[in-house]
Amino acid sequence: MFFEDISFSDFPRLMRPNSFLFEVLDNSGDYRIKVQECEITFSDEMVGVQINFEGDYLTLETMRKIVAEIADNPRVESAQQVEVIEIEGGHILSF
Repeated sequence: MFFEDISFSDFPRLMRPNSFLFEVLDNSGDYRIKVQECEITFSDEMVGVQINFEGDYLTLETMRKIVAEIADNPRVESAQQVEVIEIEGGHILSF
């Protein structure tokens, strides 16, 4: 997803699930959080935000729910259209 008025400094406020407990990890480089035992990395790419789930700690259904919740935050913040694109394997989701 391309943000005209949302910057990387907004990630802590926007790139977070709403119904899952999480912790923010050391963010030297990409923004990272941990949900349950799974580390989730957010990368600000030219084509949008890429979300990578590390390891096999979460089910695909749980990963999809987390991404849906995260995608809702910028929708509310900026009223921009958000499209989630799942890349093969279910471990990388981008919007």
